Amino acid sequence: MTERFESSPSRATNENLVVTTLVIIAMPLFLYFDQDERNPWVLGIVPLVTGALAFLFLSWAQRRRGTQVIDITEEGIHLRNRREDRGLTWAQVKSIRHTYFNGEHWYLIPHSGKGLSISLDGFYDDQRKRIGELIQEYYRKSLPS
Repeated sequence: MTERFESSPSRATNENLVVTTLVIIAMPLFLYFDQDERNPWVLGIVPLVTGALAFLFLSWAQRRRGTQVIDITEEGIHLRNRREDRGLTWAQVKSIRHTYFNGEHWYLIPHSGKGLSISLDGFYDDQRKRIGELIQEYYRKSLPS
């Protein structure tokens, strides 16, 4: 049975806006309390510019990656986006790693060759949870008993 997951560009934009808002809110507090900055221009302009740059970078990264499609079957996993079209069978996967650094990522490390990095930016929470469950389930099934 194949389960297909497709990322949502609107979800990715919303995530970018959340990060940008956090930068704009947190930076003046950091500058005021940690750096003892009292100039109102600095407290107003620097966070806005930094927030705008963060939004532009995140949007650029999302556009560069494009819409992601992940197909997970009992045989393996396949990732398609604008940059790559790759897959691995579960027999090829030596280990898996799950991180939340700079977004949620799953890393599938094969016995040899290049690993598969799956960024879950742009996927809804229920999709992320299901993708994680399937990766763990099929990986455990592929381990020698």
